[in-house]
Amino acid sequence: MDTVHVWPGESARVAIDFAHPLVGDQDYVFHCHSLEHAEAGMVLRFTVKA
Repeated sequence: MDTVHVWPGESARVAIDFAHPLVGDQDYVFHCHSLEHAEAGMVLRFTVKA
């Protein structure tokens, strides 16, 4: 599953398996598909270091 529904006042924890071999650092993004939400900051870029 790659979609988590979180209603107002709720929170969620997500565990991600990065078991595939990394060649150098890898950048990823998690985000909301609602443009209004994305503009409000529901977008995050993060780096997994090898």
